[in-house]
Amino acid sequence: MGEESWPEIVSRMRRYKPRLHYCSVMWMFPEKNRFKCNTDGASMGNPGISVCAFCIRDDRGDLVYAKAKSLGITTNTQAEIEAINDALKYMQQKDLRKVIVETDSLVLMKMINRLWKVP
Repeated sequence: MGEESWPEIVSRMRRYKPRLHYCSVMWMFPEKNRFKCNTDGASMGNPGISVCAFCIRDDRGDLVYAKAKSLGITTNTQAEIEAINDALKYMQQKDLRKVIVETDSLVLMKMINRLWKVP
């Protein structure tokens, strides 16, 4: 780049075409006689004000149960952990055994599947 003039920078920016990468994501119904639990956690800042939530749906996609809660100040990873933990506790209390758990957290998915070490 070096020493460019403003007209050269503006010209280069006008020619710039970003490369976009995307992946289609779609919720799928669980198999017959199964449930699906979707979890999420979020933090405004890291650490920051955090929340977590989960919902459970049956094989028709009907909502069985949903819960959200505020966590105060914590990290996004801790918020994701809390969401999964709350969901597992609920499923155990209600004796729901045939459940698929989905998370959008790559970190937790890899830890749960023992691909990454838990810190």
